[in-house]
Amino acid sequence: MRYRLTKICTLIVASHLLLIFFSVLNHILVNYAQRELRDRRGG
Repeated sequence: MRYRLTKICTLIVASHLLLIFFSVLNHILVNYAQRELRDRRGG
């Protein structure tokens, strides 16, 4: 039972970390894209 609980907790933590990682990555990509667009308009 305890092993199973640990496994579930590990899965939950891993999924949360993935969500955080993807949201950060998305944020960086959006910022980069906006900067690119601004540079193109400025130039």
